[in-house]
Amino acid sequence: MPLEQAMVLAAPPFPVAGTVWYSDDWLFPRMGPPPHLHEGTDIFAPMGTPIVASGPGVIAGKGETTLGGTSLWVSADDGTGYYYTHLSAYAEGVELGARVEGGTVIGYVGNTGNAITTPPHVHFEIHPPIKDRKGNVVAGGVTTLPNGLGRTNTPPINPKPVLDAWLFAAEAKAQQVVLQMIERLAQISRQLHFASRIEQFYSTEVSGNPRELFWFSVFDPTLAAVGMVRQASVALTLGPSTGSMSFNQAEEARLNAVRLAVQSPKLKLAALTGDIETHSEQ
Repeated sequence: MPLEQAMVLAAPPFPVAGTVWYSDDWLFPRMGPPPHLHEGTDIFAPMGTPIVASGPGVIAGKGETTLGGTSLWVSADDGTGYYYTHLSAYAEGVELGARVEGGTVIGYVGNTGNAITTPPHVHFEIHPPIKDRKGNVVAGGVTTLPNGLGRTNTPPINPKPVLDAWLFAAEAKAQQVVLQMIERLAQISRQLHFASRIEQFYSTEVSGNPRELFWFSVFDPTLAAVGMVRQASVALTLGPSTGSMSFNQAEEARLNAVRLAVQSPKLKLAALTGDIETHSEQ
C-alpha cells in the first residue's frame, strides 16, 4: 500500500493526511489586509499533501478569495462548519453541494491567497453550531452564499486542542491499519500455502500420508476420505498400478473431489482450474 493511501486511511478526522507541523497560533495578529486576529490553525505540510474532510457532510462553499486563495467550506452533518484555505487545488469530484464522508480527499495543501510568501499550509477553522437547550441545531457553522462561496455563521473555536486529540487518534488508527495489513498478508500467505498443498495432493505421484489427510479434512472432509480410499487401493494392489480397477476408480474419485474443492468459492482457488483441466486431459 502506498504511504499516501495509508495516511488517508489513518488521518481522519485530522484534516491533513501526511507529515505536518503546527503550533498554537490562535488569535495571533495578522496584517491582512485588513489587520485581524488569526481564528484558526495553520497546518504546514509539503506542497500537494492531501486534505481530507474532518466529518461527513456536504461542500457548502467553494471558490477563490483574496485572503484565502483556493478555499473550501464543509457543513458537517452535526452542524459544525469547517473552513480550509490556501489550497493548491481541489480534489476531483469536489463540487458545491457534493456529499463527502469523513476522510474524503477534498483538496491539496498549497500557499494560495495571501500565503504566497509562506511555506505550503492549510489554514483550518472549526465553527461549532449553535444549539438550543434540547440540543437541536439553531444555526449551523457554515452557509452557502449566492456566489458559491461559504460564510461562517458561528464563532470559531481554537482548533489546536481538537487537532491534538485527532492526531493522537490518528496515531492509534495507524497502528490498527498496520495490524490489519499484516493479517491480510497472513491470510494471503495461508491461502497460497494451501493452494500449493492442494496442487501437490493433486499430483498422481503423491498418495498422501495420514497427517496430510487429516490436515486436508479441516478444509474439506471429502479430500481426506477419498485420499484414504486411494491409499487403501494402492496397498491392495501393492503399488500404484494403472491397470488396477480399484486404483483407477479411487483415482477418478479423488480427482473429482479435488476439482470440486478447487472450484469452491470458500477456498478461492480458481487460479488452479487451468492446471486441473490440463492434468485431466493428460
